[in-house]
Amino acid sequence: FLYSPMDVIQRIESVMTSLIDYLDQNKAPILKSFVETRSDIIRAKNDGNDSDSSNESRSRPRNQKTNIRKHNANSNPAFQRSFENISQTRSFTSVVMVMSFVHQLLLSNRTTTTREVYYVFVTHFRSQRECDSAILDVAKILDVPRRALGLSAS
Repeated sequence: FLYSPMDVIQRIESVMTSLIDYLDQNKAPILKSFVETRSDIIRAKNDGNDSDSSNESRSRPRNQKTNIRKHNANSNPAFQRSFENISQTRSFTSVVMVMSFVHQLLLSNRTTTTREVYYVFVTHFRSQRECDSAILDVAKILDVPRRALGLSAS
């Protein structure tokens, strides 16, 4: 499946919204893997009281992706970064910084190299390897390949 820039932008915004929700509840924010399932999509539509949601989901081919994305903060993913865990705060911060960079990159309809990301945040990252790790973490969280982030290897 090819991910459009808008798909990735929506996923980033969903993740950021979940972080804000944690803060609104006076909880330490947690970054978890992006989860999208057909039942999540249907549940999200039903929660919106969309009376045509069942007809719409029946009329769409089973293998066709929808634009509705959900960051499932209650899932039990294999990947997670918590701001509360002192050993993960640097990684958490790195992921949020890279996600913000990618968001702006995709909104401006640009692509770049992983090396440029490192130089944009050269005062934060200790090495290119640390930056590359944060980029791969973002790809894992959003469940997209690195190329979908608009980033090519340097």
